[in-house]
Amino acid sequence: ELLGRGATSVVGVDASHAYIEVAGELAEEMGSQDRVEYHAGNFVDLEAELPKVEVVVLDRVICCYPDMKSLVSASSRHATKLYALSYPRRNWSVRTGILTFNLLYILFRRRFRIFAHKPSEVSAMLETQGFNRIVRSTHFAWELAVYAR
Repeated sequence: ELLGRGATSVVGVDASHAYIEVAGELAEEMGSQDRVEYHAGNFVDLEAELPKVEVVVLDRVICCYPDMKSLVSASSRHATKLYALSYPRRNWSVRTGILTFNLLYILFRRRFRIFAHKPSEVSAMLETQGFNRIVRSTHFAWELAVYAR
């Protein structure tokens, strides 16, 4: 999507090998495989080998990661211009939904959990790294924020 909107190159990092495989296939279908670079694994663990980029996007990522501070800290060090992320809103209905899903995950012995980190903590961390929020948008269950250096 970013390549179609003017980005010259994209670096993707994902813990899911299946996701990277599908993304690679899509890039090939679009004829842009020479402009994408994929890394499989945990961003925090891979940070040293990842390049700095103009824009970092964490779309529904921090809600799947238990250590938000490490992830936001590591990923924000790689953004030279913009940092965008989406995460669950912290209203009662979303938090109830998260609790329900997490109880089901426990019941079915799944290790995956959903986290509703505090947006104010995310924002404070980014501000200490020189970012200012320029966009904030809320939708039913999600909040989107964009920060600029």
